[in-house]
Amino acid sequence: MYKKVKGLTIIRLAKIVVPLVFITFFITTCNPSQSQNSPVDQKKWTFLFYDDADFNRAYDPFKDFKKYMCSSENLNVLILRDQEFGPAKIWYVDKDHNPICLKELGEINMGDYQSLYDFVDYSKENYPAERYIISFYNHGGAWQGACIDKASDNDILTMDEMQRALTDTGGVDIVCFSAPCLMGALESVYELRNCTDIYIGSEEGSGYIIWHRAMEQICETLNQNPDITSIKLGEEIIGIINQNTMPLQSKDLNILTMSAVRTDRINEVIQAVEELSLYYLSHFDASCSFIQSVYNNVLVFGKGFSMDLYDFAEICHDVETDPAVLSKLELVMESLSDAVIAKCNGSTTANAHGLSIYFPNSPSYSYDPKYGDSDYGLDFSADTHWDEFLDAYFSTFSVGKNQEVVDHFIHASDGLFPPK
Repeated sequence: MYKKVKGLTIIRLAKIVVPLVFITFFITTCNPSQSQNSPVDQKKWTFLFYDDADFNRAYDPFKDFKKYMCSSENLNVLILRDQEFGPAKIWYVDKDHNPICLKELGEINMGDYQSLYDFVDYSKENYPAERYIISFYNHGGAWQGACIDKASDNDILTMDEMQRALTDTGGVDIVCFSAPCLMGALESVYELRNCTDIYIGSEEGSGYIIWHRAMEQICETLNQNPDITSIKLGEEIIGIINQNTMPLQSKDLNILTMSAVRTDRINEVIQAVEELSLYYLSHFDASCSFIQSVYNNVLVFGKGFSMDLYDFAEICHDVETDPAVLSKLELVMESLSDAVIAKCNGSTTANAHGLSIYFPNSPSYSYDPKYGDSDYGLDFSADTHWDEFLDAYFSTFSVGKNQEVVDHFIHASDGLFPPK
């Protein structure tokens, strides 16, 4: 079946403090000894929600999630929930939207391979299904990964850790980054190419306000049409996100970009980027000058951390004259169009085509050497020369001071959570 950070959300304290009665309710009803701990019959789908609310002043979507998602004849719904203050637990949401505590875990590191592995492994063993979808909640940092854990020194789940955890547990059909920003990144999709069929993420901002009502429709789709193909489901999820976002008319959602990507077509994109990278390296001086002249017109994300790859290739193609590089830019655009099967955009991201690529170009960011470090484990950098090109480019043209991209999230997620 399978092809086998630091985040800071600024929300008024009054909006995130959960009433004591609510906290007490879940503490008193979490009795794993009375829970459904024996394996159940296989269903069509199991939906896994990796609810990492262990970050500073975190909004926890648990209450909203269980309101809209529930298990049914064809669907199991499980949540690994870790709060900013409190132990982690695994929950099962029954057909009546009642959360049942399956397992108390104590304090765990949601930014670690083992936590993701254990959750997926436990869910597959006890709630087996023909197919699986996993959704991640927290902050994101494109190729750097997602899901920071405040209680564990703000450790982040790297893309390499995600890849290993999902691969070691047999893979999933769909991966959704349902709140992390910047996860619609080519490097991140490529990292998970062999452990999921469809990858869904945002090139720019995201937030649970985009997803919380959409969850109900996703749940209904999985239950009513359980044999839907992964490709069709990916397209429907993007349509649902677009449908639920448009009526909100929020300025915070103007930055919306969301896309579904077929991972079985990502190798063609990588090959196209590799050919372009080699051309730029072999024509380095002219390429650098040319890129500097067009970059300010390219759609960028994360305040200058990454850029839309298609938009970059299209702008370069419009002003380039060398036939040799024109054909390479065309290959980049064609392969991207084939890989991105659905997308939706906000009013300020009309030129977003679904996948970004790392190219820091602002006073806040300069090239991060981890990107090309083999010990960091990023497959994209190991399999292409894009990192060598960026290293050479930024050694020649100093753009700014080093600053972790995760600092961007201090303000990026303002307003992107459901109103109370």
